[in-house]
Amino acid sequence: MTIPWYVIGFFITCALFSMNIIPQEVSVLCKEISNKLEIIALAAIGLKVNVKDLVKQGKEVSLYGLFVGTVQVVSAVVLIKIFI
Repeated sequence: MTIPWYVIGFFITCALFSMNIIPQEVSVLCKEISNKLEIIALAAIGLKVNVKDLVKQGKEVSLYGLFVGTVQVVSAVVLIKIFI
């Protein structure tokens, strides 16, 4: 079993930040870049969803998708209210 390169990179980066080898300014920049890339990835996933195909799968699957989406939105709003 091989470990993906990005997992190894993640652990190395965590270790470097934990040992304060990488300056705080770089940490802030990495966090900003990470946030932007996560938004782009989530948008890409959302754009790939074909609603017509989802509806064709049946009412139960569509309702489940609606439920999961609602839980995500409500959770995000609650967490934003708590932490900001």
